[in-house]
Amino acid sequence: MAISIRNANSTDLSWITSLLREGSDQGHFAPTVNQQASHIVTYILNNGKIQMMKVRDGGLRPVTIPAYIKVAEFDGKPASFLLCLVESNEIELHLAGTIKSQRNKNCFRRLVANEVHNNPGASRIYARCYEKSTYAKAAFEKEGFEVTKDGDPNELTFRRSISPPAAAKKSHERHQLISIKTLRNWIENIFRR
Repeated sequence: MAISIRNANSTDLSWITSLLREGSDQGHFAPTVNQQASHIVTYILNNGKIQMMKVRDGGLRPVTIPAYIKVAEFDGKPASFLLCLVESNEIELHLAGTIKSQRNKNCFRRLVANEVHNNPGASRIYARCYEKSTYAKAAFEKEGFEVTKDGDPNELTFRRSISPPAAAKKSHERHQLISIKTLRNWIENIFRR
């Protein structure tokens, strides 16, 4: 039972669109996602970006933002997707969904962990979750995200801490010093005899 991550392609259009519509109908996404699902996915797959309305200069303005979609496969079959937006060195984990029969297999968490791992230089990695999306919110929190803005949706931001490699390096250095002292004592004891 293996999970693998890949870029989305045109063969994913149907099931991703279906999950977006279902999620919108259930209140996990804004209602407009239902009508725009197919267009959103197709545009990103073909152009590597998305056009949307955002608040700019005190009003709503159309903007074009680089975007991509990742897919988690479970035993070689599509299970979950994650649509990401890249703006000003920030990564927004914008929309996601998991096929019902593939839930509780950690595919979504693996996608989130993959984005965090592959974007160490991002100034911020964040997501927004509606209150109804308790599973997604819990998965983000398990991957090191914290609620940074209350509301509906909540905003969750990845909290960077000392990375495991840095912590491991400090531990290794401490063990190296102990080993050198031990070795020095051992050598001194040999020459005293």
